[in-house]
Amino acid sequence: MKTSSTSLTKKGISLVLLILMFLEVLAPVISAQEHEKILIGKSEIYILGASEDSSGRKYGTYSKLIVEVYRIMNGKTGGKVYINAMPVPDKMFYTSAIIASRVASIITGYAFYSLEFHYEVASSSVSIEGPSAGAAMAVAAVSAIWNMSLPKDILITGMLLPGGIIGPVGSLKEKVEAAKALNCRYLLVPYGQSETLIKTSEGYVKLRDYAEALGIQIIDVLTIEEALKEMLGITLPSTNTSLMTEYSDKTLRGYLIKSVNDDINHIDSIKTALQQIPSDKPLPEHIMSYVNDFLKEFNTTFSEGTRLAENGDYYSALSKLFQASIYLRAVYYIRKYYTSEYPPATLGEIHSEVLKKLSEVEDIINTNMGNKIKLSLDEFYRLGAVEFRLLEAEYYLKLFNSTVTYPENIPEALYYLAFAYERARTAIWWYNIPESSECNITVDSYAIAEESLAYAQSMIEFLNNIGGSSQEINTLKEYLWSAYRSLEKRYYPGTFFTATAIISTVSLVMYKMYISAEYLTGVSDALQNLLESIVQKMRYNPHFIVLSRLEYGKVLKQTDVDSSIYMFLEGVILSTVSSTEGQTIIIEENTTENGVEINVERGIRSEIFFIIGLIAGIVIGITLLSKD
Repeated sequence: MKTSSTSLTKKGISLVLLILMFLEVLAPVISAQEHEKILIGKSEIYILGASEDSSGRKYGTYSKLIVEVYRIMNGKTGGKVYINAMPVPDKMFYTSAIIASRVASIITGYAFYSLEFHYEVASSSVSIEGPSAGAAMAVAAVSAIWNMSLPKDILITGMLLPGGIIGPVGSLKEKVEAAKALNCRYLLVPYGQSETLIKTSEGYVKLRDYAEALGIQIIDVLTIEEALKEMLGITLPSTNTSLMTEYSDKTLRGYLIKSVNDDINHIDSIKTALQQIPSDKPLPEHIMSYVNDFLKEFNTTFSEGTRLAENGDYYSALSKLFQASIYLRAVYYIRKYYTSEYPPATLGEIHSEVLKKLSEVEDIINTNMGNKIKLSLDEFYRLGAVEFRLLEAEYYLKLFNSTVTYPENIPEALYYLAFAYERARTAIWWYNIPESSECNITVDSYAIAEESLAYAQSMIEFLNNIGGSSQEINTLKEYLWSAYRSLEKRYYPGTFFTATAIISTVSLVMYKMYISAEYLTGVSDALQNLLESIVQKMRYNPHFIVLSRLEYGKVLKQTDVDSSIYMFLEGVILSTVSSTEGQTIIIEENTTENGVEINVERGIRSEIFFIIGLIAGIVIGITLLSKD
């Protein structure tokens, strides 16, 4: 009995030692995790969606979204976004979560990299697809940071764009029906969509009227700020009217005026070169039709450019003069080619001239700007404008290469060369623009490029899924190719600018898909007001890149509402650039029926020490037990 008792005692001591070793190893890990972050707040909201049954009938769906926001302590890096959902959402949901987190950080005054966001989709029986949960995610994230409860009878649907714009979505009829099932009294929808015509058994009715019959009031909102006012009754601080929305900098103003004169002189030089081409050799009739069309466009755009310059809309004037230069250069190239004694050699000469101009731009980027990742805001904007125009020039060179092989398409191919040349010329113009020293913000160009590119790609995929035209999709994919090429070349600001063009284009297409044409002017007005508000709220005088979009958008609105919407969208997105240190998105995924979660963000170092300690404890414990 004594031997048995001694044996049990040894076993007991061994087990105690084993447990103590586990606790000793585990305690620092638990302690570190407890002190690295604190919960700021938690919020819940229902997100609305639509699905189809086996017969193809669409019906409304809803899922509970739970958002927790943590403050990162002890100098640890935050800016992480966790998602826990089953079934696994599509890519748009993930990118929307990042944008929602960023927007929430800006609105509440927190640095994005001091926070950690957790989004959990509970009680969902259908896969969440598309961007329509973005607005709800942002509202819930803001309310969590402010530790405020959202009202149960107000819901929101809408795509979230950088800058806090709530963009249009589809399946609104089904979403209204899902809102009704949740006893919703007010439904916030993207601006202009309350007037959307939806098909019912009794014919077409406006969404506003259909919802009212179900006891739901529809409210149009353009931004997250407007949504917060409706849902939480909070109005954010008013604008800073001391900042100007015009070109207040005298150096910049002088540069713009000089540039207008330089562009007119540039056009005169093309005219001179054109006059030196012998006119005794008539062009074929089908070629003359190209020439006449291009000359007509030249006269129109040149006249518009000079008129805008007289009105003081200098960037808009330069944009029109740039277009005029393309048309006139295309005429010059066509005449030069078709009056040549040996056209193939002339084509090679023209092509070499264009390549030389593009090489000039590349030398400027590589020699003067380098491949720095950390850039001042001014460097980022100027370099982005330069790189984007170089990428566009390369894109038109690519179009030239695919067109020139067919003799009947030579005039079109020469137009592409003219565009590439003039685009490269404007890239140099952007590089020489006077430096803005008002703002000392530093940005991480790689992080911004990576994030914006992911969102742009997911938007193209979404547009393709909802029925975007093949021509639109193909053009966007070409721009996506340019964006990836830019990333590969370490042109990070250029990647962001290209992604911004993609996001703005897809957003415009969706506005036109989901909003009646007569209401697009209202959308343009609202976006203009938003961009003006953003400019006024800046802590520093706004950069020319943002002001140029505001000016050109206002000019375009007089004749081309669609283009004005694009320009305002681009301005809002470009204005979102702020100090950043890099972000991470982590996908937590339920992988079993028991809801086991995999968190791929766990600290590797702490897990290694834990595993080593665990193995050591097991070995020692087994050794002690085996000695009995």
